Amino acid sequence: MNGRNMNTRTVTTLVILGILLAGGIPLSQGNSSGKHNAGSSGCNCHGGATGAISATHNFPAEYDPATTSYSITVGFSGGNGGSGGGFSLQVSAGTLSNPGSNMQISGSSATHSGSAGTSWTFQWAPPTSGSGDVTVNFAVMNANRASGNNGDAWSTTSFTIPELADVDTDGDGFSDGDDAFPNDPNEWSDSDGDGVGDNADAFPDDSTETVDTDGDGVGDNSDWAPNDATETADSDGDGVGDNSDWAVNDASESADTDGDMVGDNADVFPTDANETIDSDGDGDGDNGDVFPNDALETVDSDMDGVGDNSDAFPNDSSETMDSDLDGVGDNSDWAPNNSNETQDSDGDMVGDNADAFPNDANETLDSDGDGVGDVAQAAAEAAAAKQKEEDEQRRNMIIIAVVAVIIVALGVTMLLRKRGASSQPEVKEYGYGNSSAQPTNDSVVQAAPSQLQILNQWTDESGYTWRKMSDGSHHYWDGNDWVKHS
Repeated sequence: MNGRNMNTRTVTTLVILGILLAGGIPLSQGNSSGKHNAGSSGCNCHGGATGAISATHNFPAEYDPATTSYSITVGFSGGNGGSGGGFSLQVSAGTLSNPGSNMQISGSSATHSGSAGTSWTFQWAPPTSGSGDVTVNFAVMNANRASGNNGDAWSTTSFTIPELADVDTDGDGFSDGDDAFPNDPNEWSDSDGDGVGDNADAFPDDSTETVDTDGDGVGDNSDWAPNDATETADSDGDGVGDNSDWAVNDASESADTDGDMVGDNADVFPTDANETIDSDGDGDGDNGDVFPNDALETVDSDMDGVGDNSDAFPNDSSETMDSDLDGVGDNSDWAPNNSNETQDSDGDMVGDNADAFPNDANETLDSDGDGVGDVAQAAAEAAAAKQKEEDEQRRNMIIIAVVAVIIVALGVTMLLRKRGASSQPEVKEYGYGNSSAQPTNDSVVQAAPSQLQILNQWTDESGYTWRKMSDGSHHYWDGNDWVKHS
């Protein structure tokens, strides 16, 4: 594109702007050939229209005086394909405001302020109730911005906007202008603009919700369980509603049947509030298992630190083992490795079962079964032998003493007899001197008492015959009989 063409376009744009911004000139005069004030002011800028063009707008078919304002967009369709354009618009009533880009407002008129636009926006506040119809004069142009002033496309239109009549089509007591649902007698308002009337909308102020099927106060769109009044959400996505889910934020858990604060899935004992873990896998929970890490043991009845399964005496805290299987625990068993012995009552290092005298530390054997221990029996026998020896010695001493006494007595007797014989005539009696009446040994033996044995027999120097009997006594012959010497 050369500089001349660019200058031409610039001039054209300025001319259009100048024409359309001519102040105080009614837009109704701009309806001639799409040119502002053509025919009265002699503006001859935009002649020779080419191409079909149609004005576009979104003015309401009827205006509601109760409406604060309408957002209006005007523009065109068709045209000559030019990249710029302009418009001119006038309303007979109401107020224009809030102009968009590339336009300006002056009272009840609006027009473009630049040539680059093809559509323009603004606000129109309708007149008050009873104002009647509003007329809109509207001209639009599409400039080709080339070849001078020729070849631009233009269009004009005028239309009337009637005031909304006070009609109540559905007979619900709300005029159609105020009724969001003029054909539905059950609805007239849609507060949240969701297309569902407030009466039917369970959530009239929430455009995201309209229905609450289960009546739980949570709309179906937000309700995880729209048909279950007890549930609305599933926070952890485990398929169990939060109200029923024991662990709302834990997808791995939903129930704690026994109420021990450990979910059923993690609880080895979900129905036992006292147990949750079985470390050794023996089927008994750690809390009740005295040996939680030993699968072979769970109970220690006597609390001796050894499980009942391993304890030979599960109810006796003083015993755990019976090495010799004799029924007596090792701690109490004197011989823990000898099943034949359990006690040594007398402490003689011989078990009671092998000890013939379990309560006598001095005796263990009774070889002859006489009820007297071998040690005592040996001692008794030794004492008896000693006593026998002592008795024998004592008897011999007595015999010796007796013999000595006899000898002394005989000596004294003989001495006395000699003294008497020396003073009297000799008288020979039986048993004295050499008397023939002296008994012989044979006769003496025959006369001896049958119940005693004669150990010795002799005749003393005085002629008396003596005998020592088996009972230790001495007898002498008096001439008629044997007399025991006292």
